[in-house]
Amino acid sequence: MTVAHIDQTGESDASFLTRLSQRFDALATVKSGRLLFYKIGTGQSVMGQPLGGVTLRRGDGDSHRFNFADREHSGQVKACYYDTARREKGEVIVRISETEWRRNKTANKSVTDMPDTIKTLRHTFPNKDDAHKAAQSALDKIARGVATFTLSLAHGRPELIPELPANVIGWKPEIDGSDWLITRVTHRLSNSGYVSEVEMELRLFEEGAGGGANTGEDVM
Repeated sequence: MTVAHIDQTGESDASFLTRLSQRFDALATVKSGRLLFYKIGTGQSVMGQPLGGVTLRRGDGDSHRFNFADREHSGQVKACYYDTARREKGEVIVRISETEWRRNKTANKSVTDMPDTIKTLRHTFPNKDDAHKAAQSALDKIARGVATFTLSLAHGRPELIPELPANVIGWKPEIDGSDWLITRVTHRLSNSGYVSEVEMELRLFEEGAGGGANTGEDVM
């Protein structure tokens, strides 16, 4: 991930990293004395290696929650930019791919038509490339949040970590038929034993929610 230029003005390092993470749909953390910054939803390690996957069965859990987002989903994201060096301004529009839309239909049977609403980012970016990255990141976040699945495991699973792809078996078809990605794991140890709660979102394809060649257009 390359950022041509961004200013840190009147904010702490933590606030600056949080702002970068929100803009590029990424996660910033410190591990073993190193600052790690990586994109959410890829199912890869911070070194870019696939994490493999895990299978979770209904018999593994005590309870579960399956939710659809209660908001209308935007199928397009628009980001505006003004490049002072080139004296150029314009906007970039990134669209959800048909493949990603069909995956959304699998998770939510109430989805009938590809959404044509546009979400416009409020921030004006310094160049076209940054605008495109921000629009794609916003669209990825929308696509992942179409459906969420939370599972409370009867027995703790220490190997479960965020960004690990998961297949689930034993629920209704729209749950079992979706590709999930673990976004958060909460481990609890008490007098009652060791348990884990796993939160999941829809997994994105490697090319992102925009779908490769159809990711966007420039409007000058």
